[in-house]
Amino acid sequence: MRWGGLVVCGGRSERMGRDKASLPFGPEPLLLRMLRLLTVGLGPVPLAVAAADGQVLPPLPPNVLVTTDEIPQLGPLEGLHAGLTALRHSCDAAVVTSCDAPLLVPAVLPLLQNVPGDWDAVVVAEADGRLHPLCSAWKLSALPAIRRQRDRRNLRLQALLPQVRTTLLPATALQAVDPHLDSLHNTNDPQAFALALQKAGFQPAPE
Repeated sequence: MRWGGLVVCGGRSERMGRDKASLPFGPEPLLLRMLRLLTVGLGPVPLAVAAADGQVLPPLPPNVLVTTDEIPQLGPLEGLHAGLTALRHSCDAAVVTSCDAPLLVPAVLPLLQNVPGDWDAVVVAEADGRLHPLCSAWKLSALPAIRRQRDRRNLRLQALLPQVRTTLLPATALQAVDPHLDSLHNTNDPQAFALALQKAGFQPAPE
C-alpha cells in the first residue's frame, strides 16, 4: 500500500486565541514539528497540509503539498476531504493528525498503518469511549462517504465513522511506545499548550 501523511491545520483556534500552525514549539513552528514527526514515523512519504482558505502558514519544505478548504467553516471534515483528495494520485492511504498534537510519538504511526483486516479508517479509541479521528489512518476508499457527509453538512467526524469500515485501535495498544498516551494530548488552549511545552522540555516563548 502506498502511504502518505496529512496534517489538518485549518481550525479557527478560538480557544487558543491565535493561529496554532505558526505557534513556536521549541525551535520550530507547531506545523513544522508535526510534519517532522510524521516523517520520522512514516519515512519519506508524500505529505500534505490541509489549511483554511487564506490561512498564513509558516514556510514549509518544498515537497509538502498544501491544499485549502473548498467550503469554509466545515471544520476537520473539510480538512480531511481536502487533504485526502490532494493525496489521491500518490497514495492509497494516509496517516492523519491534527496540527495541535505536538507530543505525537512517531512510533505510534506504524501501529496505525499495520492494523490488519479490511478497513477504510483506523481510529484510536480510549477506554472511556473517546475516539480520535485525527489520530488515525484513512484509505482513499473513504472519500465517497466523506463527500456524502460533507454534502449533508454533518460536520462531526465521529458521525462519519459508521458510514465507512472503521476499525477501532484501543489506546492501550499505543502504550508500548507511548506509555502516557501523550500522542492524544491536544493543545486546544493556552493552558494545554503550556503543559505540552513543559512535557517536551521547552520554555514558553515570550509574548
